[in-house]
Amino acid sequence: MHKTNTTSFLKWAGGKRRLVTSLDKLTPTSVDRYFEPFLGSGAFFFHLVQSRKQFKAYLSDSNPHLINTYREVRDNVNELIEILMDHQIGYHKNGEKYYYSVRDNQSNKTNTESAAKFIFLNKTCYNGLYRVNKIGNFNVPHGRYFNPKICNKEKLID
Repeated sequence: MHKTNTTSFLKWAGGKRRLVTSLDKLTPTSVDRYFEPFLGSGAFFFHLVQSRKQFKAYLSDSNPHLINTYREVRDNVNELIEILMDHQIGYHKNGEKYYYSVRDNQSNKTNTESAAKFIFLNKTCYNGLYRVNKIGNFNVPHGRYFNPKICNKEKLID
């Protein structure tokens, strides 16, 4: 068994975080393979990683931005943390104004920059919702948070 966080680095509407205890009771004590078709925040996956011996996991979701974010956390976490720290500083200086400038910036980005934007918006938008308009632009309004932790290094690295 290897240690990791039992919670995700993302918030996700409709996530399984509240169901983890119930789902755990229905899961065998030994897991060889785990298939997750609706990854979202990955709450149950992160729970299993901590509570079971090592197993092969097949994680998927229909949201390409979410999948890109998980890949970047896996492959480029240090660069991702640097960008998130910049977002955290910018947000704490200008809050809502900074949020909308990041949200509405549709310029082409690297995969790591896109993942950082995804995490930033997830931590600062209304209730961590993910919604896009007809042309695919993220359009969730700013949330009402006091000093949100945009860059949680511990959860990203574990």
